[in-house]
Amino acid sequence: MTTVLRPSKAAGHRVRAVAAGVGRAARAMRPPEADRPPARLTGRPRHPGRAIVIVLALPAVLAASPAAAAGTTRPGGGPVAGTPAVPPAGRPAATATAVDTLAPAPAATTPVSIRPVAPPRRGPGGVGVRLLDAPTDRADDPRAHVYIVDHLAPGATIVRHVEVSNTTIAPQRVSMYAAGARVDEDGFDVEAGRTGDELTSWVQVVPGVVELPARTAATVTVTVAVPRRATAGERFGVVWAEPVPPALPGQVTVVNRVGVRLYLDIGPGGEPPTDFAISNVAAGRGVDGGLYVAATVRNTAERALDMLGSLRLVNGPAGLTTPVVAVPSGRTIGKGESARLVIPVTASLPLGPWTAHLELSSGLVHHTATVRLLFPASPGEHPGLRLGPSVLLVVVSAGGGAVVVLAGFVLVARRGRRRRRRRGSHRA
Repeated sequence: MTTVLRPSKAAGHRVRAVAAGVGRAARAMRPPEADRPPARLTGRPRHPGRAIVIVLALPAVLAASPAAAAGTTRPGGGPVAGTPAVPPAGRPAATATAVDTLAPAPAATTPVSIRPVAPPRRGPGGVGVRLLDAPTDRADDPRAHVYIVDHLAPGATIVRHVEVSNTTIAPQRVSMYAAGARVDEDGFDVEAGRTGDELTSWVQVVPGVVELPARTAATVTVTVAVPRRATAGERFGVVWAEPVPPALPGQVTVVNRVGVRLYLDIGPGGEPPTDFAISNVAAGRGVDGGLYVAATVRNTAERALDMLGSLRLVNGPAGLTTPVVAVPSGRTIGKGESARLVIPVTASLPLGPWTAHLELSSGLVHHTATVRLLFPASPGEHPGLRLGPSVLLVVVSAGGGAVVVLAGFVLVARRGRRRRRRRGSHRA
């Protein structure tokens, strides 16, 4: 065995020296003859510990030899220990040096700069995350200041920074990682646990674990490296911050996590368009008596939407006007999909009629709809009527239902009556 693995005469001397030294050490540690158990004739080596140490020592010596450093192959064609070998397809590369095997495992956390944060205004606080930077070409895009939103060419790499904070009075150990997500008819859906997808295989989050003392924060780096052969299309994911609870035997652990969404479109050239259309605005009353305004939003372009906006009711009975109501955020609409947005309003409002100004946006795209509404007296919906620049549509109540009156037509009819009256007076 020594003759086959020996790359040089000098290396062979070192191997024999190591073996001799190990043998002397082993003999020094042997118990006295009176204390040793009787030898058993089993055919195994008399000193198995010495043989194992010698085998482990051989790769270390060979790896330090000039032949191993040059990648010399031993007889038979295989690589000498310490030479990086190409692993078979589907299998990871293996390390062959004793130094790698005996080295201590890397630390679970990477040192980060810790800074203090203000205590919460109310409540006990918690673990939170927020995006710290955005692309310069998206400085006016509100989505890009909340989520990681971008259009990337294959082979591109971007770096973003996320702040993770602990506003509680106790230290927190927080795990940072990327997991998969999808956008379907139900909106933005995250995968369970740490389930990944194609996008998350491109994402690296450093450090993977952050130790946060009470009321402190740290910055985590998120790097996305798109492969050169990546196909075109939009991908979704989440960078999660998950507090690691202490392990308590016999207790069920509830995992809470917060994250920053990823919306990354891949493809050559410029970014695909973003657009939407508003339709079917209606006034409604729920079974609990609560009033609301609903509208259908259809994604008419190539990228996913995250709807934001506001609603204001004006020109109500006796000239009443309501405060501005925010559209509930978080509704994501995928390419080619439609969604029904429901905006709750004060339940004590008069039935109307009202003029509703609905403003919706996703990123830099904004659209408005102005309609005339009448809230129903019982659970259900009354469709609204869009107001144009020259014709005013009014909804009035008649027998519990909604009757449409064309105000422009009424004005024309009144003018016709006046003309007939004038003609009659001249004839007389």
